[in-house]
Amino acid sequence: MYRLQAANAQRMAISRASETVEERCRRQAADAQRTVTARASENTDSAFQYNSNICYESDPLIAIGRMTLECNFYQALIWKGESPGMCCSNGKIRLHSLQAPPESLYTLLTADYSDAVHFQDNVRKYNVCFQMTSFGSTKEIRDAGFMPTFKVQGQVYHRIGSLQPLRNEEPKFLQIYFVGDKDKQIENRCRNISNTRPSIVSQIQDMLHQHNSYVQSFKYAMEKNVS
Repeated sequence: MYRLQAANAQRMAISRASETVEERCRRQAADAQRTVTARASENTDSAFQYNSNICYESDPLIAIGRMTLECNFYQALIWKGESPGMCCSNGKIRLHSLQAPPESLYTLLTADYSDAVHFQDNVRKYNVCFQMTSFGSTKEIRDAGFMPTFKVQGQVYHRIGSLQPLRNEEPKFLQIYFVGDKDKQIENRCRNISNTRPSIVSQIQDMLHQHNSYVQSFKYAMEKNVS
């Protein structure tokens, strides 16, 4: 075995000694590519086969660092390896600054009193409380086993349903906006979505009636229909 290894090493040394500069560059590039491919193959399933003995932070294929650089056009933070101008197509795309949210929502998002903390911990539930439509598609594909996402084939659309509930049914989602009584709206929302507080729902509901153009349109349509 030792003699075979020595013979192989000698043949490799002779071969490399006779390489041209171009051949050496091609060989080194091929070696580097094989190394990258091998490391990528080893870490492909890292999310599902985590190995505590591997220092993932030092692997350039996984750790891309922090967003410490700024875009030359709009000062957006970018990664070190990110192509210049990719975030805004070299200044062609310009986004307007985000407006500050209404005071009641801003307080719920940033304060630390009881209702605010509860809202922050259950923000998705409160979002569902006020949703007007639901997601739908002509065909949904779900693979066997664990699958945190789903695939859609065909057309994507929003289910809106009727604006008034059917007989002997309580209003849900968009239908609640057409309930004339404010307290009744709050009651329906909290009953449909568990672990929500009427005090928080009331604040968000008042904010939407004051600032959301869609809600204002619904309110106008309801009042016009009643009159």
